[in-house]
Amino acid sequence: MNRDKAWLETLVERYGNLKGEMDSYKKQVDADNKDIKDLMSSLGVDKFESENYTAKYSVAVSENFDEDKLVSKLQVLGIEGLIVMKPTVDMTALENAIYNGKVDAADLADCKVRKETPRLNIYKKKKE
Repeated sequence: MNRDKAWLETLVERYGNLKGEMDSYKKQVDADNKDIKDLMSSLGVDKFESENYTAKYSVAVSENFDEDKLVSKLQVLGIEGLIVMKPTVDMTALENAIYNGKVDAADLADCKVRKETPRLNIYKKKKE
């Protein structure tokens, strides 16, 4: 068991050091990425070649409807059959029904979705 603790010590120390370095690089890479895009956009350049790299800049456009505005517009247009009402649960009313014994919470157990996500946080010790 002592060997396992020693290996855990080694892994935690290595992870902490590497994670610190990676986070530092990520911040710089993200900042450089933004600066490159801003510069290429302001210069009107979609391709740039340096000594060792080629940078290509493009803008991807995607469109989605603002559902509330779309519903309002379709109501004004008066076209039938395009707007449907989705049933939703009034969670406050459900909580009250459970509290007052009108609904047995055990009957709803199979309706719950449980997601477990393992997490690990390692912090560098402050030197005293």
